[in-house]
Amino acid sequence: MPEPREFTLTSRELHVVHAALTAVAPMFLTNRGFSEEGFYNRTGFFRENFDAMASNIISAVSEATTP
Repeated sequence: MPEPREFTLTSRELHVVHAALTAVAPMFLTNRGFSEEGFYNRTGFFRENFDAMASNIISAVSEATTP
């Protein structure tokens, strides 16, 4: 397993990553609802992974900026 890496992102870069994570799911809406299979086939991940990553970004930024 690869070693974890640390890197620093600016607030703008974090915003772009968060926006991308939250904007992908609506692209997989069909007249029958959300296509989990389509999402997985195109991204290689489950939607829950994207949602968790977006949520964790918000939590980490909140924690880092709270006095």
